[in-house]
Amino acid sequence: MLQIRQAAVVLNGGFFTVIVVKPNVFESQIVDERHFSTYEEAEWFKLQIALNHKDLICVVCEFREV
Repeated sequence: MLQIRQAAVVLNGGFFTVIVVKPNVFESQIVDERHFSTYEEAEWFKLQIALNHKDLICVVCEFREV
């Protein structure tokens, strides 16, 4: 059975975005961008992409309330 897990993004505390880029000599391309409520979830997604796709680069960005 497939379980769907939802996580609320708490905007007053900030959130994390993982940007997945496919580099190219002439023009790189953003192939995926996902938002996570915790750093651990963002890192887990980043590691899954790194293990499964050797040709992609992942970056975790943190956005905080100012």
